Amino acid sequence: MMATPNVIDFQDLPAYLRKPAEVAESGDFLTLEGMTHQYVSQVLRQVGGNKARAAEILGISRGTIYEMLARMKLREDGPSPLAKVASP
Repeated sequence: MMATPNVIDFQDLPAYLRKPAEVAESGDFLTLEGMTHQYVSQVLRQVGGNKARAAEILGISRGTIYEMLARMKLREDGPSPLAKVASP
C-alpha cells in the first residue's frame, strides 16, 4: 500500500524502525525509575551536561530535571535505581 499525502504507513518506515524492540534475553527488565535514570543520563551526556538543553529535549522544566538529578544522587547511597526486576 502506498502512502497517501500526509500519511505514513508502516511499510514506509525504514527497516530499522519496523523491527520490534529487543528485550533482554535473560528476561530481566529495568524498573521504570532505572530506565528514566538511564535516559536522563544519556541525554545529559549528549548535550555536554547542559541541564537547560536536556530539560528542553526531555520536555520537562529545568526545576524538574534538577529534582530528578537530586533524587538520583540520593539513590547512589541506597539501592541502585538501575536495579533489575525479574520478569513475572
